[in-house]
Amino acid sequence: MSFISTILFPTVFIIMFVAENLLIYENTDTLRERKNNYNIFIGIILFLTAALRHRNTGADTASYYGMYRAIANGSRNLVFFWNDFVKSITSNDYEDMIFWNLNSKLFSYINKSPQIWLAFIALIFFFAAYKIIKKYSDDPVISWAYLLCVFVYTFVLKGLRQSVAMSIVILSVDYIYERKLIRFLLLMALATLFHQSAFVFIIAYPLYKFKLSKIYFAIIGISIFMVRIMPSTIVNLWKYFASESRFSNYLEEKNMQSMSMTGWLVFFAIFVFCYLFKKDTIKNNPKNEFLYTMSMVALVMQSGAGIIAEMFRISNYFNLFNMILVANVSSSISNEKNRLVIRNALIIAFIFAFYISGGFPYRFFWE
Repeated sequence: MSFISTILFPTVFIIMFVAENLLIYENTDTLRERKNNYNIFIGIILFLTAALRHRNTGADTASYYGMYRAIANGSRNLVFFWNDFVKSITSNDYEDMIFWNLNSKLFSYINKSPQIWLAFIALIFFFAAYKIIKKYSDDPVISWAYLLCVFVYTFVLKGLRQSVAMSIVILSVDYIYERKLIRFLLLMALATLFHQSAFVFIIAYPLYKFKLSKIYFAIIGISIFMVRIMPSTIVNLWKYFASESRFSNYLEEKNMQSMSMTGWLVFFAIFVFCYLFKKDTIKNNPKNEFLYTMSMVALVMQSGAGIIAEMFRISNYFNLFNMILVANVSSSISNEKNRLVIRNALIIAFIFAFYISGGFPYRFFWE
């Protein structure tokens, strides 16, 4: 971890907790408004850390940075990129990078600076995060702490195209709850244009009707069993479903990579913790039951990362909603003393997870 990272993120943590005491007061008529002020303030802080980052902060940021500069300053106009996009659609040979390039060229007419473009991409995600936390989180401090510490923030800073797709997925949740299928599918189509992996989130719509039960643990157990005992079967299944997408390249033996199960263990611990308080959590708000389902699906997808690293990308669409679930579980604990102890323990655990994973080698763009 760089020296700047060492200073920056502890400062952000301190700001988060000091701001809570300054902006959020219990038992007041303006609690909702004060929580919203907190969400706006912390959202801006995290947005600025993303917007002001160096192009070498994040594994893929530098390549996207250079690509945008080439597109913005290149001789090819918007019509060229539009025709390229239409051709890819009509020829059934679509690649999500084509739509990304089209939007990059469109934005270049507003500003050609790659740094401003990076800031705009960050703004899209943190606006979506603000919207969902404001509307569905009972404890914004827990939600923002989760977003920053448990893999979400660091992934958003390096997976630019998928961060836009994840933003659209976040905004689509309203239509799942409201059972507006057409609007949901339209947003899924848009998200898939930015990153083909987003199409998997379509399963969230029918899963809304699932009822939380112990069978979730059986599903999780079966997924782990299949990954460990029958990895070739999993690979063949994904080859069948992903044969027409860019993910087919990742399933070639020469390109296949795997990840450790550390991430899975973290998310499993989160799921078990939330499950222990399921009764009160769902009683407080029946919509929370859907969040449990998303957490379970995330674990199933994440288990596949043990043989196909790209499964981690897919699990991110579902893991996102843990930032709401954990906050709502913590808030549902009726005993005030126990709630405070568990809440503080969660925050400490999140910060510990952030640093035990190596933190994040951050640099400001002017360094």
